[in-house]
Amino acid sequence: LPVDQRGLPFSRLQGQLHWLNGEWRLPELLVDLASGGKLTGYGKWETPSDASAEGALALTLQVHAINAARIHSQIKPSRLQGEIKGRLAASTQSLVFSLKDGPWTLRGGIDHANATVNARQIELFNGPAHLQLDGSYQTDRRDFELSGLIRNFDPSQFVATAPARLNAAFGAAGQWGNAPQPTIEA
Repeated sequence: LPVDQRGLPFSRLQGQLHWLNGEWRLPELLVDLASGGKLTGYGKWETPSDASAEGALALTLQVHAINAARIHSQIKPSRLQGEIKGRLAASTQSLVFSLKDGPWTLRGGIDHANATVNARQIELFNGPAHLQLDGSYQTDRRDFELSGLIRNFDPSQFVATAPARLNAAFGAAGQWGNAPQPTIEA
């Protein structure tokens, strides 16, 4: 089931863990989304040379025909292809991705450290149609900031909504609570 239906979006998680020359490695990793595509890749545990630093799991994943509707049911069916790179440590996590579905490209980065999630240069584009987002979310205070640019963008190509041709620059800030309290400038 998709995450918005309280499910896990995968049917199988499989890998091998090897200890080689003082290093943990994941030479083969598979996340199967059943009829929704799969992720394959590899990773390794990066042990810091400085004893005061923390180790991290570095992953490189190839995306094969992922159907985003299997992850969240409000998204239209897709066949995403591309790459996701991640670095996961106890205090910091980061992801960089570059994905395609037909003529559309989705790329950007997300990181988390010190109770802050940052979305960096998230872009979705196809020729003249372009959506760009940057933002941050303070997980401890629930504060958010978001800025973006939309050019010749039709959201009905991705979610169930009426067709539109949107053009705007926008910003929003506020605090996320039981009912979001945004301040929006468009």
